[in-house]
Amino acid sequence: MASEAKLRELHSKWDNVLTWQQWEETYKPIPNPNREDEIAFDWIGKDLEELRKYPAKNVWTGIDGGGRYIEIISGVHWVNRLEYYVTEVPWDRDLCVTNNPDPN
Repeated sequence: MASEAKLRELHSKWDNVLTWQQWEETYKPIPNPNREDEIAFDWIGKDLEELRKYPAKNVWTGIDGGGRYIEIISGVHWVNRLEYYVTEVPWDRDLCVTNNPDPN
């Protein structure tokens, strides 16, 4: 699958992998105004309408990271997507955010 290949590529370059905490501190995810206390956006309905208000460089895609882990990758992706995230600070390169303690 394209997303799995992309994850392997990103994980092979440690400078492209961020922890969840590093991502939050650096890119500052914004809350979803349609859901209380959540930062994730769905790809339909009101969430999709809200996502369309933001530049593409501020949108991230949450994907299945292989079972126990969710990975967030910079950009809008369709394959294996679970949800989307929007950040105050735009991304400037391919990045992967992981909560996996051993991403390699």
